[in-house]
Amino acid sequence: MIEQDCLLYFSSDMCGLCEVLDEVLVKIERLYPSLTVYKLNQEEDLQLFEKFEIDGVPTLYMRRVEGFVEIPYPETGYQYEYLKDYFEEVYSV
Repeated sequence: MIEQDCLLYFSSDMCGLCEVLDEVLVKIERLYPSLTVYKLNQEEDLQLFEKFEIDGVPTLYMRRVEGFVEIPYPETGYQYEYLKDYFEEVYSV
């Protein structure tokens, strides 16, 4: 069962942007200990990629009360700031 506060992180071993995002998400997890990040690999988790209709990586989905909400991928170079601001807003409610 998936925890309430979680982030589904769809990635691939061949994705350069995913390598950058890996480091960013480690920092985000430290800031928000109640957030669990599930990294899903295209080569290993194909059924979930199909279920969520993932057509490109990286892709992020946040689990909220209303279900899963896709988080738009931030502009390159601003991933940390964007996601930090996003989760500040989520957790301030």
